[in-house]
Order: sequence, then C-alpha cells, then structure tokens
Amino acid sequence: MADMDTSASTTMHGADHEHAHASAPAHGHDHGMFDCAGNPGGHGGGSLIGHIAPGSLFIVWGVWWAYNVCLRAAVTATNRLTFSSAPFYRFPSKRFQLLEPCLKIVAPMIALSMELFLDHLSEARPYQSLYCPKGTKLVGEFAGENVNNWQHAASYPAVIASGCVDVLSHYVELPPGVTRAFSSMWIGIMAFLMFVHEKHEALDKMAHWLLAVSMLLVFAFQVLEMQHTKSVVVSMGKAASTIFLGAWLAEIGVMMYTGAVEWTSGTSRGVGAMLAPIFFCMLFLTICLGVLCLYVMLAALQRRGLVPGAMVASCVDGDDMVMMDAPNHPQRSDRDVRRGMLHHKNSNVTKQDRINAAELGGLMMGTERSFDSDSAHG
Repeated sequence: MADMDTSASTTMHGADHEHAHASAPAHGHDHGMFDCAGNPGGHGGGSLIGHIAPGSLFIVWGVWWAYNVCLRAAVTATNRLTFSSAPFYRFPSKRFQLLEPCLKIVAPMIALSMELFLDHLSEARPYQSLYCPKGTKLVGEFAGENVNNWQHAASYPAVIASGCVDVLSHYVELPPGVTRAFSSMWIGIMAFLMFVHEKHEALDKMAHWLLAVSMLLVFAFQVLEMQHTKSVVVSMGKAASTIFLGAWLAEIGVMMYTGAVEWTSGTSRGVGAMLAPIFFCMLFLTICLGVLCLYVMLAALQRRGLVPGAMVASCVDGDDMVMMDAPNHPQRSDRDVRRGMLHHKNSNVTKQDRINAAELGGLMMGTERSFDSDSAHG
C-alpha cells in the first residue's frame, strides 16, 4: 500500500510538474505578456533619453516653483506680511505670464506623441497600436510590446487638463480650489500608474517603486497645499519634491541605461537594488538643503535691496500692503522699494490706497490684473 501511495504521489507530482511546465510560457515569463508575433516577454523597455528628458522638465519646473516660493517667503517675512502660495506662478512678462500653464499643455502633448509615434519612426510600424494589427499572429489582441508606451502615455492627459484649467482660471473666476485640485489630480494619477507598473528584475523594480514613492510625495504636498495655502514649509516641500522627482527619474536613466558596470553587471544588480534606497534618501536630503540655501540667498539679497522692485511687487498682495511709489515720495528711494519698505495692512491707509498699490504691483510686473480665485480665497 505504501509503495502504491508513493507511486501515485510520484505520478501526480510528475503530472503537476508537466502541467506547470506546459503553462510556464503563459504565466512564468513576463507575467504571460506576448508580442503580436506570439513571442513571450513582449513589452518594450525604457531608454536613457526617455528618463532624462522628462526628469529635466520636472527639475526645471520644481526650481521655478522653489524660486517663486522662496522669494515670496523672503519678501513677506522681511516686511511682516502674510505669505500666500499660488496654484501656478506667472512669468514676469505680460506676453508670457501664462508660460507655466501653457508648458503644462504643450510638453505632455509632445511626450505623448513621442511615446506612441515620434520615438518609433525607424520601426516597421511607427504607431504603437494598442491592438495587434492584421497580418500578425495575435491579430485583435492587446499588443504586449506596446503596453509600456500606453501606460506611460496614460499619465499625460491629466497634466494637460490641469494646464487647461490654469489657463481658464486666468479668464474665468472658478470655484475656490479647483486649479489646485486638478494640479493634485495629475500627479496622483501618475503615482498610481507607476505603482502598478510591471517590472521584474530586482534593480528595475526597486528603482521604479522608489519613483512611485517620489510621485506620491509630490501628491501629498499638493494636497496639503490645498488646505495650507499660507504655509511656507508646505510650498517649499512641494517645490523640493518636484525637483526630487525629476532628479530621481534622471538617476534611473543613468543607473539602468548607461551601461555602468556597478549597476548593470549580473553580479551587482542585486546589490544595486539594496543601494538604490540609500541614493534615494541622500538625493532627497541634498535637494531639501539646496532649497533652504536658495531661500537664505534670496532673503539676504532682499534685505540688502538687491532684488529688483518688479520681483518684490510680484510677491505681495495689494490687500496686505501699500507699496510707496518711490518717485512721488521724497523720503523713498528706488533702493527702498527694492528692499520692500512696505506698510503692513494695519497701517492707516484707505481701501483706495490698497487698490492703487495692487495696480502698481501689476504695472511693475508688466501684467494685467486677472481673476485668480485660489489666491483670493486662500
């Protein structure tokens, strides 16, 4: 009986093994993902430029936010005014004041086009179809080799929508918080898609999981800023985390696609997966210190009157202060204006004075006054 049981167990085990082996192509390699020719492991990989280019855009975007937040914080702190963040920051030129939201529309459109078409012009089928075309073995099924491109492309429409809402808020008074809500939504969608992004090799999986964490960090600061529009720390955190997201995205490109032996050799990739979190934390610490240094530098320049008056005016709300017009005030020089010698809202000034000050600030910026519901309602 024992021999029969042993024999039956062996037979069943052998059958299970054969069944598992037979089904391995469907479930074992690349989670059953096939290209249109029926070959396993179909989804395409990334590239160096595919990480460096968007990473650089996030870095520039974050630096722009950091500069505006730190300058506002320095000016308002020096003059005992209330700091207030903005959903987006206007460029100090009447013609280009909506540069930031316009770039939020144009840049993702270019990136989306590159994911699905422009980056594949040398291929037999440049357009990265979601379905296998006629003439292929798996016609009508999902094209496994193009899944990566479609998952990346899916993160861009929300950014475009946020840019459109920013532009709309310039011309229409939207309900309070709408622009900030859309700004939070795009990075939230991007973080979610990255968390469910399939990766299979240890270093690749760790690096992209940390990328999803960096996106979640930006999302957290965006949501916090919706409730704490007057918090300098939250606004600085949003700027620093955006720079960090771009820097880590670029770092992934360097780690995975430059052929550096310490990251790509078969014997060191497992070690690299353990070291990546260390690089991740040190990079974040360095960027936070950099943003703090930027604030210290701008605060020092502002106290010494070395910040141009137009830059000072761009940081102050007319409801909080009255800026003295230097040419019409015998005791005020242009250097006083650059220092931000401003009267606090508790000073003995009239409502019309505040309106005039707001208009003066707009003239010094070279911009037109426009609706900004988020700033008006905090």
